[in-house]
Amino acid sequence: MEEIKQNLLRKQVENEKESARDLIKHRKYMEACTHFMSLSSIFRKAAYLYPPELAENLFSLASDYESIAINIRNRERAANLQKLIDIKGNDLANCLFFPEKPPETWDHIGGLENAKIALRELRGNRAFLLYGPEGTGKKTLVRAFANNRKIDFFEIFASDLISKYFGDSRQLIDALFEKAMKSRGSVIFINGIDTFTQEKTSFTETKGVLLYLMARIEEIQRHREMDMYVFASASRPWKMDKDIQEHFPVKINTTLPDAASRALIFKIHLTGSDSSGVNMEGLVNKTEGFTGKDVSGICYKVLEKMLLEQNPGIEQLNVRTLQQAIVQRPLKDDDFTKPLEEAQPEAYPADEYSLWKNEFGG
Repeated sequence: MEEIKQNLLRKQVENEKESARDLIKHRKYMEACTHFMSLSSIFRKAAYLYPPELAENLFSLASDYESIAINIRNRERAANLQKLIDIKGNDLANCLFFPEKPPETWDHIGGLENAKIALRELRGNRAFLLYGPEGTGKKTLVRAFANNRKIDFFEIFASDLISKYFGDSRQLIDALFEKAMKSRGSVIFINGIDTFTQEKTSFTETKGVLLYLMARIEEIQRHREMDMYVFASASRPWKMDKDIQEHFPVKINTTLPDAASRALIFKIHLTGSDSSGVNMEGLVNKTEGFTGKDVSGICYKVLEKMLLEQNPGIEQLNVRTLQQAIVQRPLKDDDFTKPLEEAQPEAYPADEYSLWKNEFGG
């Protein structure tokens, strides 16, 4: 049962972080405080579900998010916050970038064995490009990498680097890298670097931001004494500028999960539940062409619906209700019918990936 709670709490964390990030983009800082406090509560209570070595980091994260919310709610600071963020990258970095110590391990990833091997055999490399369809485990791989090396994890969405909401892009990049460099060891994950080519901005402006970002990455490549790494993800790598690709000497392909991998993903995300009566082979066959994220999303919906049905009075699963003793029942094939029907996997451009891999590797 504790494994189920952990999986559900991880999903809630992602939702809260995304909501807070979107509100900050639109300078709705006071509204974002609600999500910061929810994150603090989730991490604080989740700490009791994890081993002591992870609990300490979760308590630290809870304090960090709570401090941000308190600072924003402080009347004097709130009155000047927008101005401060407009001119000081560090203030924005404190709202956007948190040094996480992810709990994910290699065992949380179903399949992608070649990718895991590549990340274990660094051979002095510091910059990596992960490419493959969305939802194929790129971020989870990087989080597991950070966990394995016991270093901090920082994430930024590439589209934010040229967003009008965040002001000067170079200032934002500097704030991120400077904060990461203060850690004893860190990994920066640039989510969706291929989206630069899809932004509604001038190519000159975009190229300038990209080149500045690459210069900061080269700085890390030169300072080998630092336990610091940069990963970028791309779901459409063929849209990337070839000059940019060269700054990532290691390319790692995250493919759609095969049958064995999908079976493992189901097993990972249903851990703690009784799925002995479920035709797993049938589920695996029905999810051909699905990403790992598609499969994990199906599991989340199935578990959520089952737990809400079995625990009358609980209107929604949240950090408070998950702390209570909750009842579950064995899962059935019927539980998966609707989530499977609602899942809409994206078309997989196999030829495009194959051509790009033949030219650039991975």
